[in-house]
Amino acid sequence: MVPCAQEMNDDDMGKCESFLNKQLFMYKKIHFFLLILIMVIPLISHSHPSGSKGTGKKYSSFFKSNIIIDGKAFEWEDSLFFKDQDRGIFYAIVNDSNNLYICLKVPDEAVQMRMLREGMDMWFDQNGKKNQMTGIHFPLHTTLNPGVKQGTAASKPEDRRKMKLIFLLQAKDMELTGFKADLNGFQHIQTGKSGVRLRIDIDSTGVLVFEARIPFKDFTGDVKMSNPLSAGFVIKGMQSPKIQEGEHGREMGGMENRGRGEGGRGVGNNRMEGQGGGFSEGEQGRPGQGQKMFEDVTIWHKFVIAK
Repeated sequence: MVPCAQEMNDDDMGKCESFLNKQLFMYKKIHFFLLILIMVIPLISHSHPSGSKGTGKKYSSFFKSNIIIDGKAFEWEDSLFFKDQDRGIFYAIVNDSNNLYICLKVPDEAVQMRMLREGMDMWFDQNGKKNQMTGIHFPLHTTLNPGVKQGTAASKPEDRRKMKLIFLLQAKDMELTGFKADLNGFQHIQTGKSGVRLRIDIDSTGVLVFEARIPFKDFTGDVKMSNPLSAGFVIKGMQSPKIQEGEHGREMGGMENRGRGEGGRGVGNNRMEGQGGGFSEGEQGRPGQGQKMFEDVTIWHKFVIAK
């Protein structure tokens, strides 16, 4: 090492400049490396995939603003999404200073049909558990328009697209429960008395996109202080047809009992009565999926509100 002083000959001055240039180069490399770490670490922490077996883990939310609730996922970067491995559903949870934002992307057509027709419940537990006390019910259970041919309506892609379009046109109302008392009940998804706003649509690639905005002030407690907060998504399982008397009826009854989901539904709630199945090339057509079509699809996620 050559110390740099005011009085040095040309040779020593050259060595000093060389030494300083090397030090400056090393400093720039270290600075660049630290900058990369600062940029990459947050992305890694927020893009960690969460399968159905990872629902006990806790993740940070992501602070993000300027999200428009329009049923389109343009503002949602891929790094924000977690994935449920069982059904291939992608979901993201972010917040700004005043609102919680949620986006679901559902690629599977059979799950799309169930979500649109049988409905979905979205729950929040401020204790980080799985209590179903504060929730948003949307889409609500609906039936096909009488003008649509029943039974065989889903046998062709164009017919399934028509069915989904009808469901989307009908999905205009939601039901809130467990929020502040004057905000609960049935209301329109865009003009309701609460600040909750929802939209659902199918993009150009055939993926169903669900978006929600839930104001923090609509909750009964201070969710910003929840550590952690849990969010649950429950897509309702299909219900078996009304049982008829006779040998065939007893056979169907056994199938109905076997088809119950965790919620114990299946008897006395015949949602499929008089409706087309809508799964001729979907869930029923895949080996081992017959049982799952009667079960709820349930995803729970723990997270902490980003400050």
